[in-house]
Amino acid sequence: MRYDFIKSQINKYIATNRFLRKLFYLFLDLLILRQWYVKKYIHKYFSDKSTFYDAGAGFCQYSDFVLSHYKYSNVFATDLKDDFLQSYQKSLGKIPFPSGQGWTRSGRGRGKNHKQQHKQARFKYQSLDLATKENILSDPVDFIICIDTLEHIDDDTQVIQNFYNILKPNGYLLLSTPSNFDESAKFAAEHVRDGYALSDLIAKVQNTGLVVVETEYSYGFWGQIYWNLVMKVSITLLNISKWFILILPIYLLIVLPLSIICMLIDFYSKNKQGNGILLIAQKP
Repeated sequence: MRYDFIKSQINKYIATNRFLRKLFYLFLDLLILRQWYVKKYIHKYFSDKSTFYDAGAGFCQYSDFVLSHYKYSNVFATDLKDDFLQSYQKSLGKIPFPSGQGWTRSGRGRGKNHKQQHKQARFKYQSLDLATKENILSDPVDFIICIDTLEHIDDDTQVIQNFYNILKPNGYLLLSTPSNFDESAKFAAEHVRDGYALSDLIAKVQNTGLVVVETEYSYGFWGQIYWNLVMKVSITLLNISKWFILILPIYLLIVLPLSIICMLIDFYSKNKQGNGILLIAQKP
């Protein structure tokens, strides 16, 4: 399946249109089970007045979530797709005051656009290969997320080592990646590996000096039913033709009640195994 093609098409539509982008983010929050898990761990381990590194940010939905819910945080986002990062930055609008060098908490002006302006003052981005050995941040960060990105990178060990290097002591790393139970990962054209065995991922993280705090399987039995109903059908149709987007809303409305029930059961269950892995590690 060609995930990148679909993502690029979506980015063209939402680009700098704030309304469409907000609607798209609401859609992701409702129908992407992974986001439920990721946001749970952000709430659990991230605190305001902290620096947040969104590594492999994609549509920047997690950057926007942190900027919106943690008013004194600063966010740095990276991705190979520079157009994705630029379109999100532009969607925040023009900033009427200088952000200066490094992190800032300025921008407490007035007016109805103040929230958007304050977001932009706290957001920075750079197109980046995560496997580069260069430290691209002048200051360390408190929290890093890397969501469904490691499986796309050959040198994942270097990536995790880079995360260790730029984390502050007591800072956290949140990884989300397909597991070796995920059969669908084998058919993703952009993946360089099918998925991780939990023990292998833990070993890679611990070898850098990070301490694994918590792990969890997502997309267990019920999560897989939801994924097949919502994601597999949608992606398959859009790979056939972009015009299927016209009938997808009708289909999703039909399967939505059952999908939400499956998602809730998966989210509140302790899955013994699943198609996804979430791992939280801390730097001593």
